[in-house]
Amino acid sequence: AAGIMGVAFRRTRDHPTVIDALFSDKNIKSHTFAICLADHGGVMTVGGYNTTQHKKDAGAIQWTPLIDHTYYTVSLQTLKLGNDLLGGANSWGNTIIDSGTTYTYLPPDIWSKFKGALTNKCGRTTALPA
Repeated sequence: AAGIMGVAFRRTRDHPTVIDALFSDKNIKSHTFAICLADHGGVMTVGGYNTTQHKKDAGAIQWTPLIDHTYYTVSLQTLKLGNDLLGGANSWGNTIIDSGTTYTYLPPDIWSKFKGALTNKCGRTTALPA
């Protein structure tokens, strides 16, 4: 099926989430999940992660601690597109990782750098909003 599936934390006891239901299965040993996005679909792994979905030269997984458990909030340190550094640790504040949206919001100065770097990599700007 095509669509969006959010995997948010439970906000009330009355409304369990998809992740809550999956984690309640006795065969799931770790409250960990991974989402691998790809050009033509993706894979969600519950109870860990599947290294066969990783690029061969990607290196070790880098774990990032959550800042709070209302959203998947992390402290973003840098943003790179290829070798272009687009923003350092003081550029961000807190960042929410959201699998349930197709939108990405960036501070205006970072968006400008990102758009310029993406244009340089791709060689066109017709599909990029202002």
